[in-house]
Amino acid sequence: MLVFTLPSFPYVFKVIKDVFGASKNMDRATVKRKYLMVKHVDRVGRMADTLEFSYAALPLSRFHPE
Repeated sequence: MLVFTLPSFPYVFKVIKDVFGASKNMDRATVKRKYLMVKHVDRVGRMADTLEFSYAALPLSRFHPE
């Protein structure tokens, strides 16, 4: 997972990888199911106001070369 902010947006972005290392016994469906469970159970916590985007494109100029 990659977590980042952009100076011009008041949001925290979390990018969940579609491919996991061999040491992880996890797939995309499991990760998505767990995030949805937390979102529905913890209605006032960190996941209360999340938005989901698939295949979202962000301009490369917004990212530091690192």
